[in-house]
Amino acid sequence: MRIKQLSNGLLVAPIEITYNGITHIVKDVVIDTGAVRSILHVDAVEPLDINPSPTDPISRMYGIGGDDFSFRKQMEQVVFAGVALDDMMLDFGRIEGINGLIGLDILQRGKFIIDLESLKVYR
Repeated sequence: MRIKQLSNGLLVAPIEITYNGITHIVKDVVIDTGAVRSILHVDAVEPLDINPSPTDPISRMYGIGGDDFSFRKQMEQVVFAGVALDDMMLDFGRIEGINGLIGLDILQRGKFIIDLESLKVYR
């Protein structure tokens, strides 16, 4: 799959998630090998009506912009670069200026290779 490099240098790609039988594609999610877990902005998944519940695990996110909290939900399926990953846990929260991060949880589980010369992700 080809990935895009934005004018600010970030590498982005779409990710498809299925939750409660509904599938939605989130465009321009940052590929971040420095993120342990993937997180999506709650506004980017609005069509899926993903909301926190009292039993959801809460995570604290740390980064250059400070820290914040997110909640974790299990997705039926996550599809990245044409590879379907069933029963993935994803974080959801508010991230400044981006739709989310594709972290090492997805990249390692899918055994993805990121070719920075050709800007492609493959298995």
